[in-house]
Amino acid sequence: MKNLNRLVIFSLFFALLYLPKEVQAQMDDSRIGIKGGVNASNFYSNEVGDQNVRLGFNVGVFTEIAVSEGFSLQPELLLSTKGNRATYGNDDGVLDFVDAEGEVKTNLTYLDIPILAKVTLGETLNLHVGPYASYLLGANVSTDGDLADGSEELDRDNFKSWDYGLAAGIGVDLEAVSIGARYNLGLTEIAKTTAAEAVFDNSKNSVIQAYIAIGL
Repeated sequence: MKNLNRLVIFSLFFALLYLPKEVQAQMDDSRIGIKGGVNASNFYSNEVGDQNVRLGFNVGVFTEIAVSEGFSLQPELLLSTKGNRATYGNDDGVLDFVDAEGEVKTNLTYLDIPILAKVTLGETLNLHVGPYASYLLGANVSTDGDLADGSEELDRDNFKSWDYGLAAGIGVDLEAVSIGARYNLGLTEIAKTTAAEAVFDNSKNSVIQAYIAIGL
């Protein structure tokens, strides 16, 4: 019995010595940093036809929290521009029911908060996937063409404040620097008011991102 007690005590002693080292090792694999890149954004919808990609940017901070070897969680806080350029009229785009032609340019600025599960394959390659939430900071819609004069101006109040979706991507970790690409699929319709629905119908955000991240 005494031998058993001694064995338990020694086991607990070595466990207490080992656990801090394990925690410290995982903390050493964790990091924080800054990142930025290019957005190629668009909308997807059942009704919207001819659409053109809008180029923008993403910039912000991230932290990578090591959970186990080859697996980590990566929350991010990003300023991200979204939107698109879409034609209308001539059965070729939005507002096809009107006898007019032109283009609608939509500029949306969001604060993106993705929380990603990151799996490292081999020495450098990683796959990451997870949900995101986005808060709309600003919106501007300009109309060029036959409806430009007298058309109702759409601003932030015409769009939903929150967007939710899924993000997935692939990257390469080169010591302190990471490069990669990611696709963000919005699951929330962006239009809030009747005026916005007339232009965007049930459109949702769709964004392809390319980025460079630097660990600090």
